[in-house]
Amino acid sequence: MTARWDRDSLPHIPPKDRCPCEACNAKRHARWAGLSAAQRRAMLAVHPEWPRHVADVLHRGVRWRSIATLLQRGRDRPALVEQMGLKTWSLNSEAMPFLRLSQAGRDLLDTVRP
Repeated sequence: MTARWDRDSLPHIPPKDRCPCEACNAKRHARWAGLSAAQRRAMLAVHPEWPRHVADVLHRGVRWRSIATLLQRGRDRPALVEQMGLKTWSLNSEAMPFLRLSQAGRDLLDTVRP
């Protein structure tokens, strides 16, 4: 019998979504530590469950520059915040888009929050 290739038995190079293993948790903690204080504040301002209006996030003292860096993939991380289109959340939404955490962003917050 030949050995079966199983991707779950291999080490996880980036942290896998929703993976509870120690290696992935350590990588998420390192990723959190690699974010600047402004980026961490922006991550906490974007609600993990419900989309937030950009204006609501900016009123919490977060700068757009911090949000913009989280919307884009970094060298060693995926995008942590997603921007929803105008008609995605509500047909009556205003001209400003909504923000929500990506799956990687939710996993990151779940790992670092007590």
